[in-house]
Amino acid sequence: MIDGSGDQAAEDLQGCLAVVGPPAVGKSSLVEQLADAMSVEVFRLREFAQAYRRRPGVDQGLFASTDALGWYTDHTVAILLKEAFQEASRLGCWLLKAFPAAQLS
Repeated sequence: MIDGSGDQAAEDLQGCLAVVGPPAVGKSSLVEQLADAMSVEVFRLREFAQAYRRRPGVDQGLFASTDALGWYTDHTVAILLKEAFQEASRLGCWLLKAFPAAQLS
């Protein structure tokens, strides 16, 4: 729904927005400002991963990393995103922050 000011209600928005770019250019600040202005949730992969790994039956080996920075493998990121997107249907619109938290090949 778009009101007379041209603003679209957050509950009518669908999908996600990933803000990407080099370090220290203000991506996190922008995402937080957008989330506040649009009243939408911010998806943080590492926070989701921490919550996901506490679920019963989750293979803890999925989170093992030999990377010095602790980046998740592409396989782990794919599993986490699949689960997150399945759960995200209730959110409508959400913003991706600190994405992908995986080493780029």
